[in-house]
Amino acid sequence: MVWRPHFDHEKLDVCQLELKFLSLVNSIFGLTYRSYAIRARAQARLIREAKLFSAKVVGRIIRRANHGRKCPGTQKFLDLAMPNRSTMNRMRLVQLLCSFWVFAFSAFGGDKTIIQAVPREQSDQAPLWPFDLNSDYTSGSQIRHAEALGPQAVYRYELEALRNLHLFSKYYLQCGVDYERFDFSRSNSLFPYALSSLAAEIDVSYWSGDDLNPLLKLQPGVYFTRDHITANSFDFPVRGVGGFKIRDDLYGVLGMNVDPFEQDVVTPICGVNWKVNDQFNLRAIFPEPRLSYTPTKVLEFFLDADLKGGGYRNGPTNDRRTNNAIFDYTEYRGGGGVSYNPKKGLTLEATIGWSVERRFDYFRAGPDYSTRSAPYLKLDLSIDLY
Repeated sequence: MVWRPHFDHEKLDVCQLELKFLSLVNSIFGLTYRSYAIRARAQARLIREAKLFSAKVVGRIIRRANHGRKCPGTQKFLDLAMPNRSTMNRMRLVQLLCSFWVFAFSAFGGDKTIIQAVPREQSDQAPLWPFDLNSDYTSGSQIRHAEALGPQAVYRYELEALRNLHLFSKYYLQCGVDYERFDFSRSNSLFPYALSSLAAEIDVSYWSGDDLNPLLKLQPGVYFTRDHITANSFDFPVRGVGGFKIRDDLYGVLGMNVDPFEQDVVTPICGVNWKVNDQFNLRAIFPEPRLSYTPTKVLEFFLDADLKGGGYRNGPTNDRRTNNAIFDYTEYRGGGGVSYNPKKGLTLEATIGWSVERRFDYFRAGPDYSTRSAPYLKLDLSIDLY
């Protein structure tokens, strides 16, 4: 038994159905044919044959339903004549609009397997320009054996600007400038009113993914007291640090700091860095240990200690012991604070603590004084530009 489609001749004329269907086939294949006939004759011929084959199949099916009768006028829908130039231009425009629609549908619609945007790789690169501005204030305290001078306070600020240049792998060359100044509230011939340093900074650093850790630091520049810059104010401090793995999350650190202007020309740097877990980290490294607790990605609480100061060339004075002498100033202190990192490249840090001792030492000339302890407050702003 052969299946034949059934049509209600009272409701639908079969010949009209064939003509409409062939018109639709002619429009579909004609769009493709007219678009490509001029550019590729072989493709146009293939499209023509497909068009004829489709029309014959459709006509045969409909003629069976119409009991073998042919419908007049169907041949005109199979006109394969070349279109004129104006028709071709219109068809190119239609093709362009259809292509744009298909592209938009594929890119923003549901078919993501056809066109899928390739995500950009997140580059694990250090910032191009890191800037750091920090300042602190230590309240007044008496200088032992020089109480007549009165309580002396000190205000310190430091500005550091660097340019990071990628060397290879995770190693970077940092070049920039560092300026630091101490201003004292009381002074005389023994105790200068200011200590200043202006130095170039050249570092070779390792990028850990979060911070740049200097392995070699060179800071040639002028280190002077008051406002007296002389030829012998030039100094060349050098710092070298290296690390080695002891076990997972535990690293050892060894290094040294060399400064001809300081009493201890070579100062050791040693300790361990232990990542206890995702929230606690212990950096037990002399002379700047730090224990930090990070409850969230933007907030950190810490306890730390640091050693500030350095060697400076004193200016001309009326005292032969201090005239153009090398002057070593140090401040030992410890405290606790909070660090806030609201967005990538911006960090604000506040510390409050206790300055154990400040020391003024003309170690080559003789005078050596120290102060009593006093509280201090420190603020730090770090900005990284990518």
